[in-house]
Amino acid sequence: MKNNIGLHYGYWLNDWDGNLVKIIEKIHKIGFSAVEFDSDIMLKRTLKKRDDLSIKLAQYNLSINFCIGMNKKHDISSENSKTRERGINHVKEIIKMVNNMGGDTLSGVCYGEWSPSLDKAKNKTDYLKRSIDSVKQIMIFAEKYGVNYNIEPVNRYEQFMINTCEEALSYIDEVNSPNLKILLDTYHMNIEEDNMEKAILEAGNKLGHFHIGENNRKPPGEGSIINWDNIFEALKKIEYKGDIVMEPFINYGGKIGFDTRLWRSMDSKNSDLEGRISNSLDFIKNKLK
Repeated sequence: MKNNIGLHYGYWLNDWDGNLVKIIEKIHKIGFSAVEFDSDIMLKRTLKKRDDLSIKLAQYNLSINFCIGMNKKHDISSENSKTRERGINHVKEIIKMVNNMGGDTLSGVCYGEWSPSLDKAKNKTDYLKRSIDSVKQIMIFAEKYGVNYNIEPVNRYEQFMINTCEEALSYIDEVNSPNLKILLDTYHMNIEEDNMEKAILEAGNKLGHFHIGENNRKPPGEGSIINWDNIFEALKKIEYKGDIVMEPFINYGGKIGFDTRLWRSMDSKNSDLEGRISNSLDFIKNKLK
């Protein structure tokens, strides 16, 4: 396997925004070949600043990925038709930005609100129907701009519509677009799947993006629960060629800590963050061999 190995930019931060140029430089220096950014944070930047970042990424030959955790204001599964329309238009702007910056993937909780009130789950079928109707409109736009839209099954505490690969595949069948694929994440899979290797095999050529982290979201290689040999054997079997992005969250406090429900430090020894993630990169490179 010769996949790009990437890092989610939030590893360095307590809040979602920060000095993205400096983060790109760190990621390149450590030896990663891909990076992932929050799409809403990037969209807030001026066109000039986004162009400067694109130049920096090209200079370092870094593949770029974008993720999204849809907020309530842009919930495309909402009961409110104006909210859905606003959300669809917002995602279209993000898709244009992804294309303009040289990317081709937008992944995450892109089918409804991230961390909604779970009382809404009582009407799961209705939310799914509205979500599917909205994504059908979005996919026409995504196909035009050559962007893959990867829906992420997340754990039961963060969303209720799609928790497993099987549910994601069913959703994809309903929408019926070649650009609609799946993002699988080992953290969420560890909670919801009966067998992570089987889920990867079931995803097959629908696997458009892949996130890795330990069962408690520490950097890969630091735990003993996830069977990484089985994970990478499954990826090899389906001939997965997309980016593999680490998404560790270990910093207590700030918006990132709150949004990821991190109520304690995962770095109690105040270790060298660069050294720590560098060790994870070496660990994953060895697995790819």
